[in-house]
Order: sequence, then structure tokens, then C-alpha cells
Amino acid sequence: MVFATERIPANGIFTALDAFLVDDEKRLAAAKLLQQARLTLIGLCWPKHADFDIDNHGLATLLKKYSDEVALAPDITHLLTQEARLTKTLYALAVKAVKYGESPERKAVVAIRLMVSRSW
Repeated sequence: MVFATERIPANGIFTALDAFLVDDEKRLAAAKLLQQARLTLIGLCWPKHADFDIDNHGLATLLKKYSDEVALAPDITHLLTQEARLTKTLYALAVKAVKYGESPERKAVVAIRLMVSRSW
């Protein structure tokens, strides 16, 4: 396991949490575990969602690509950069999957909001 098993005395300079936060390797390992769990959850939930018209093969390919990148991330900065890229791509897929902005109702709402914002 990536976490230390030894206990740090409460009267020490650092608490256990502080020791974890300053240990770059432990933080990176924990962040990688969280990202892999996120990718797994997305891969399980998104294809089953009835309102999502999503390319399951494309989603699986994307998640595999980012899973590999997470595993190879050398540091937190690189990992967070990859997470941001994934999130941006996922938002784009979600917008496309729900056909956001294509309905006449949506266009009317956008037009009304634009008119209201200009009138102020």
C-alpha cells in the first residue's frame, strides 16, 4: 500500500495528515488512485445513461488513453494537467451526447438571455 503504516505522535511537528501532504510520492500515488477510480466510474455509468447518445467505443478509447497517461504521470502537475484535458474532452462529449444547443427551445432561451443581458 502507498500509505505509511507507522503512527506519528500527536505531539510531533507534523500530524499524520501533514506528513502525507508533504510527501510528494504519497500524494501522487493517492491522486493516481482517485483519477483511476474516476475513469472507472465514468466508464461504467456513462454508457448506461439513457439520455446520453454517446459513442461507447470512442469513450472507452478515450478513457484507456487517459488511464495510461495517469499511470505514467511523473508528478502532480502533469497529472492535474491530464485531468484538466480529460475534463474538457468529457464536457465536449456530454454536450454532443445530449445535443445541447441544438433544440429550438434552447436557441430561444439563449436569445432571451442575450436580449436581457443587453438591456441592462
